[in-house]
Order: sequence, then structure tokens, then C-alpha cells
Amino acid sequence: MSNLMDLICDIDKHREYIRNTFAAPHIEYNLFDKDDIEWLEDYCYESTQNRRRNDNGTLFFSGGFDTIVTKFQRKLELVLPGCTNSPDIDGNFFITPHQYGLHNDSIPRWRWEQNGAKDGHYYPWRNILIPLWQSPEHASSQIVFFKQRDLDWAKVYKHNSDEHVATTYPVCRDYSEISTFYNKHGEHMPWQDRPLEPEEFLLYLRESPPQRYSGLDVEVMIDWTPGSAFAFDSWQLHATNRGDPPWHQKSGLLLCFFKMLGSQYG
Repeated sequence: MSNLMDLICDIDKHREYIRNTFAAPHIEYNLFDKDDIEWLEDYCYESTQNRRRNDNGTLFFSGGFDTIVTKFQRKLELVLPGCTNSPDIDGNFFITPHQYGLHNDSIPRWRWEQNGAKDGHYYPWRNILIPLWQSPEHASSQIVFFKQRDLDWAKVYKHNSDEHVATTYPVCRDYSEISTFYNKHGEHMPWQDRPLEPEEFLLYLRESPPQRYSGLDVEVMIDWTPGSAFAFDSWQLHATNRGDPPWHQKSGLLLCFFKMLGSQYG
């Protein structure tokens, strides 16, 4: 495969096009069976080329995703039609003792700039997230997707906080600086300093202070169910929780797909 960063466009130049490509999150339940999950776990440990650990103890494994996409082409196309036309696949396996805070999963600007900041022909399109397991198995936890898509480079969001964040993404600490929020219809959503809506979802997001979700709107909340698969816009803000009863460790696979500017596939 070619160097992914050679393919990525200058997001700042192509917002008007990209904002018309959004869609709602989609889930397929029971898509991957026990044998599939065992195969993916073995592949994670034995066949990925890159490994790293961040400061909160999360392990990341990446590389060789084309083999996974080839093996599970039929299943992945069910959750995200057109995904196997992507010229390259980004993402990671992860094993984490920590719930994922609010972020989006487009492309970090620093990766693109380190490669020469070329204005390629592809944009971050949609991602597939596959829950693999959680421990204890009976734990109940969720992932929350917000209406806001930040049509910008990848970042973590931590409004009005100077707390350290274990991430390789830039951290936004003042949402009033964001002018690139859009909804699934591509309509601009100016940020407003108000509580999360609907506010009752804060009951599921107790791990972070309410100010972290200021001005945001919940689009959908989905149970973290191993064997299912979620497709969502690369730009869409999302977060996971600790659950009730809580989990102590969990694992998943994130696959990131790209689409050509002007393309009609999918």
C-alpha cells in the first residue's frame, strides 16, 4: 500500500465538500462470532507491526489491517458499504484499563505535516469500531456519539480543564475556539455555553466533570457489546463510560477508512 499521508487532502481546503458526506452512526449486532473474535485477538498479538503504550496504561497495536479487511470483507461491507474500496486502512487494536474520553478520530495534523502536508485526493471518511471483550464479562457499558462532527484535524476535548491527558492528539481546552462543528446533515452548529443536552445522559458519563460536555448534544448511545460493530463519521465526537456494573479492562478494534473527493462509492 502507498503511504497513507500521501493520500490525505488538506482538510482546511475541502470542508465545503466533506460536510455533505456525513451520515448517522450505524450498528450491526452479533456480526462477529467467537471464532472471529479469537482470530482477531491472535492477529493483534502475532501479526501487527507497531506497538505502543500511553501514560494511562492503554496498549495499542497497529499495522497489517488490509489482511483483516480482506478476511472480513463481507461482514465489514454490511456495517459500512464501500469501506473495502478505501485505498488504505488506519486504526488500532487497543487494550485499556481506562474509559475513552471525548475525542474524534480523523487524522492528527502533525502526522500529515510530518509527511510534507501534501494536498492529496482522499479524506477521512468513516470508521468501524468492533468491541472484542470486556472484563468482567457481565459489565454493562456504553459508547455515546454526539451530534457534533468537528470537521477538523483529530483532537481530544477537555473544556475548561488543565488536567493532563494521555494522548498523542492535540487537546482542545476551550470549545468557544471551535468553529467547525456540524451535524449529520452538514449544517453548521455554533458552539453555545450551556449544559449537555439531553442533560440526563450525564448520568452515564460520570467519569468526567459535566463541563467536558458543555454545549454538546447526544445523538445516540449504544451498549458496548462484543461481536457488534459500529460505523460512524471520522469527525464525530464520541466517548465511552465505565459502566454499571463497571468494567476493569476492555479491548476493541478501530478501523479507519478513506474516500476520494468526489467519489460516489458507498
